[in-house]
Amino acid sequence: MAKELPYFKFETSEWDNGTIQMCSKESKGLFIDLCSMYWARLGEVKSKLAVQKLCNGDANALQELIEEEIIEIIDDKIAIHFLDVQLKDFNAVSDKRKKAAEKRWLISNDSQLVNANAMQMQSKCNAIREEKSKEKNINIDFDLLLEFFNKTYGRSLRIVSDKTKKQIKERLKEGYSKEDLKQALLNAKNDPYHIENNFKYITLEFISRSDKFERYSQIHQTNVKPRMI
Repeated sequence: MAKELPYFKFETSEWDNGTIQMCSKESKGLFIDLCSMYWARLGEVKSKLAVQKLCNGDANALQELIEEEIIEIIDDKIAIHFLDVQLKDFNAVSDKRKKAAEKRWLISNDSQLVNANAMQMQSKCNAIREEKSKEKNINIDFDLLLEFFNKTYGRSLRIVSDKTKKQIKERLKEGYSKEDLKQALLNAKNDPYHIENNFKYITLEFISRSDKFERYSQIHQTNVKPRMI
């Protein structure tokens, strides 16, 4: 039995004043049982089933209800008219609910499609912004970097090799910052080994190597605040 149809309307005034009062108590009780079966089966009850299940095979009480026109037998099926009216009304309401549900489903699907498209667009925008952010992070002014290196180590280099540029960009792509690069150069300058060897091994290519960059960028930072590259 559907949850939407747990009970039927039963007017006590019609029961008290109706033709049913002319029937025997047995027939009255049978009528109540018959109404329940009829409602539960949505109006589909064969007379033979009612006799077997509710009357223990004795059709006398059922026949009394038929004679008093409380129920009818149509094509070997029981008909209870006041319940048929309610079932018909319920079917009409159900159709309206079904159509309303279908409409809500369509609206919901359209809304989900719009939201999905919006989310895709947002995702693409975020990806573009993230990509631009990455490009910005690895976009370094090598002339300014070279100027900083020469000033720090007293050199007079004029170019940064393509190999060095590639290595530096790779370090930045790995998540290191430009500040890490400057700090690595400063930390290497304070390394006793390089001081002893007059910094002859220190180059931008040397510092930008993966192992060297990691080593010198992780050393305790000095108090020197280099100019932005």
